[in-house]
Amino acid sequence: MLWEFQNGNNVANTAKKICDVIGEGVVSERTVRNWFVKFRSGDTSLQDEPKPGRSTDIDDHPLKVLVEQNPRQTTRELADKMGTSQTIVCRHLKKLGKVCKLGVWVSHALLEKNKADKMAIATSFLSVYRNEPLSID
Repeated sequence: MLWEFQNGNNVANTAKKICDVIGEGVVSERTVRNWFVKFRSGDTSLQDEPKPGRSTDIDDHPLKVLVEQNPRQTTRELADKMGTSQTIVCRHLKKLGKVCKLGVWVSHALLEKNKADKMAIATSFLSVYRNEPLSID
């Protein structure tokens, strides 16, 4: 876009050229127009400016610690403590493998102990069934 701007091309032609080369729908005229406004103001850096508002990215470790301290917290409470949105908290809880079961945040993945417990229970049921099959009268 900067190259096209410096060569005096207009917004529509620039957007069309970029889409022709890279792929249809890659950039809109509005995006090119916004960059051209930035270039006209004398700022030719190619970095996006930071957006105002709450952070969209958080560190997973403090969130994990908060959930382990009190697994009954809501996403709203966690978001307030982390200074971010509920959506971001939900995304990171999912990334951490946490799911809410009956109002408690628990690990979605079964631990080896959980798997062994399930196997022991299933084996005991199977042995009871083999020794005393169910009879339907």
